[in-house]
Amino acid sequence: VRTKLVKLLAVRAWLDKHTRLLVNIASILIATLSCHEILFQPSFVNDWPAHLHHVEQFLQGRLDFSSYMHFHGHNAYPAAFLYFYTSLYYISGGSLWVFQMLW
Repeated sequence: VRTKLVKLLAVRAWLDKHTRLLVNIASILIATLSCHEILFQPSFVNDWPAHLHHVEQFLQGRLDFSSYMHFHGHNAYPAAFLYFYTSLYYISGGSLWVFQMLW
């Protein structure tokens, strides 16, 4: 039991000493993977074009929420998400690439 406790304390001491390093490595890895997806994955792989299309339908004055359609399907998000994506649409100027970078 004592050797297990000593090993556990050693692991804890190592984690206490290296937590900041591990968090920084994880953050850099996540940022790198996100940039790779935005730059090299085709936009149809994710839902960003659908979000922009639903926002454009909303801005055209179509208020029947159930009729918002895209090749991904109908809009299944609550209205608050549509308002949030509308704000991103205005900030990005309608650009898909900028929209992805903002997200």
